[in-house]
Amino acid sequence: MELDGTSILALADMLRSPNGEAESGSAATYTPYSQTSDISPGSIGLTKVAERSLVEKESRPDTYSNEIWTEDEVEVDVEVEADPRPLPEYTLRYRQRVSANDLYLGGLSGKTPSIHDADDLVVSISMPHAKMKDVDLDCTESTLEIRSPQYRLKLPLPDLVDSDNGEAKWDKGKSLLVVTLPIKRENRF
Repeated sequence: MELDGTSILALADMLRSPNGEAESGSAATYTPYSQTSDISPGSIGLTKVAERSLVEKESRPDTYSNEIWTEDEVEVDVEVEADPRPLPEYTLRYRQRVSANDLYLGGLSGKTPSIHDADDLVVSISMPHAKMKDVDLDCTESTLEIRSPQYRLKLPLPDLVDSDNGEAKWDKGKSLLVVTLPIKRENRF
């Protein structure tokens, strides 16, 4: 038995219910297509719009928001959240130690001007009306924490640092604390 296009369509229509879903054991009436342009390989299965809406409904939560993380995924430091003291203004810079060889031999040392080859992390914290004796500084390899009666700052550092070999300087005239921390780099050549 040979099947042509109209018999396949008739079979498909028999298996399809009036609302478009296939029913088992029911006979549907055959209505031939008026034009052959109604049928194409793209008309088989779900349309792209229907597929997209199904995927969006399955992957999207019930309530849509612009937040990246949920509250359960974010660790909140309760001590910092409850502290009413303001954050001081600060800048974070990278610094390189450049020698004459780096300058005149055209980079034979392999050092580039990018932050990947930076040697130190320099954090400058402006704390007006603060005194050096009242400032408490605590540094680990990944955070820098500063407390004074007027200010508080808990800063996660972008690179791991050698906190034991860092240095801090206080500029009394500007009420500026400058903390210089050597960056730990692995696999340096």
